[in-house]
Amino acid sequence: MKWITPARNTYAQPHNRWVMAKVTINDGHPGDGVDTQVSTYQYLDGFYNRLERDFYGFKTVVSEVRDTQEKVYRTVTQTFFNNS
Repeated sequence: MKWITPARNTYAQPHNRWVMAKVTINDGHPGDGVDTQVSTYQYLDGFYNRLERDFYGFKTVVSEVRDTQEKVYRTVTQTFFNNS
C-alpha cells in the first residue's frame, strides 16, 4: 500500500489527510497466470465544514485497476454529495 496526502490545502479543505493512493495484491499462487493486481486511487474536491468542524469527505473518488504493464484496465469514478 502507498499512502499520500493530497496536493495543497485549500479553503474547502484546510487540513491534509492521508489517503490510500495505490494497492498491490498478490494472489499467492505463482505460475497460474497473472499473480498481482494493482489499483490506484485519486481523491478530488475534499470538503471541510468550518462551522461543524468536520470533514465531509471527497466529492470524487477515481479508482483504476491496472494491468501487468501498469496500463489502465478499468476505471471507476464515484461522485458524492459532500457539501451539505
